[in-house]
Amino acid sequence: MLVKQRMALDTFTQVNSFIDSSPAVLANPPEGYADQVQIFKTSLAVIQQATTDQATGSASQTAAQRQAARQALRIGQLHPLRKIARVLERSVAGMPHLVSIPRKTASTQNLLAAARSAVQDVTPFQAQFVGKGMPSNFLDHLNQAIQTVQDADSSNAAAKQVTKSAQGQLTTAINEAKDSVTCLDVIIRRACAADPANGTKALGAWNAIVPPPAKLTAPGNSLVTSAVNGTAASAVAGTAAAVGTSAASGSPSAVTGTSTAAGQAAVAPSGSGGGSPAVTAAAPSGGASA
Repeated sequence: MLVKQRMALDTFTQVNSFIDSSPAVLANPPEGYADQVQIFKTSLAVIQQATTDQATGSASQTAAQRQAARQALRIGQLHPLRKIARVLERSVAGMPHLVSIPRKTASTQNLLAAARSAVQDVTPFQAQFVGKGMPSNFLDHLNQAIQTVQDADSSNAAAKQVTKSAQGQLTTAINEAKDSVTCLDVIIRRACAADPANGTKALGAWNAIVPPPAKLTAPGNSLVTSAVNGTAASAVAGTAAAVGTSAASGSPSAVTGTSTAAGQAAVAPSGSGGGSPAVTAAAPSGGASA
């Protein structure tokens, strides 16, 4: 498991604990909450299983076992045979050049092929090898070492496949869990805003797991904060009402004596007669009046 994936799993575990704590603000879950919880928990179960599969079928662990088996075959079995074969070459008529040992970096298949060839070459001269110090069952040991390497190689190939499959499942499940947490974030924040009595504590616990976007918590961001709290509309309405009241009162200080852009119309009282207000052009800022 990658570092980022492990961090995501830690977050998902905390989200799961929050859900299982059944906060009072979610006693009557909003629409969509139950569906997203089900999706999240299903994805989390897949993540946990894939993590276990990766641990139990570790390709690195089986690779180490294969390397140990290769070493036992090369050094423990083939090397003594080659040393005795070279001695026998000088004393036994018709003894071919026996037992080659592949390089340490040779593939496992090449090593196995060389070992099987050694079994065929040595079998006709088994008595001579025993007479030079090899145990009477040395061919059994050699065949067993070959089988061990073959099994270890198969286990490593299977482990690689398991790891690859688990990694694919892990990536998909993490993405699905992230999407469900995003949806749950919206649902939970709305529920907390609708129930301040229970929502304050629940929101604090949720923010510790899934912090709100930085833009919503930036200092001085009163407009966004008001919108989140549902108070922006009332604030704007109150401002509009205040402006409307000043304009209706006909107070010169509210609408006149204010510098405007050149050519912009301004409303001014027509005079003491109380007639309809006249529209006059305001003088450009800093210009001479007529």
